[in-house]
Order: sequence, then C-alpha cells, then structure tokens
Amino acid sequence: MVLGTLKLSLYIHDSHSLKEKRKVVKGIVARVQKRFNVSIAEVGSNDKWQMIELGISTVGNDRRFVNSIL
Repeated sequence: MVLGTLKLSLYIHDSHSLKEKRKVVKGIVARVQKRFNVSIAEVGSNDKWQMIELGISTVGNDRRFVNSIL
C-alpha cells in the first residue's frame, strides 16, 4: 500500500478578506475532490487572506498510480 501526500501553496492576488479566501478555497477543494477522488484540506496560512496552503493525500496499491494522481 502506497500513501501519497502533497502540500500546495497558492497566492491569491485578488483576495481582500478572509471571506473571499474561504470562497476560493471551498471552490478549489470541491473541484479537486470531485475530479481526483483525494482527501484535501487547508493545512496552513489560516490567518493570511492572500495565501492558501492545501494538503492533499491519496492511497493506492501502485506507486505510479498514486504519483499520477498527485
């Protein structure tokens, strides 16, 4: 069994509040979960309104398959 993890940092240029950031994060999380069937959550920069840090993980039997998803 192979566990794949990915930490992704994004900068939002047009975000001016935490409320706008939450809207962007929810959209990204929903699209990624729907398309790739992975676990995804915001893991850092919770108090910074222009930075997003996402943690993404998946589990599989084949290393190439896990790498191709991430």
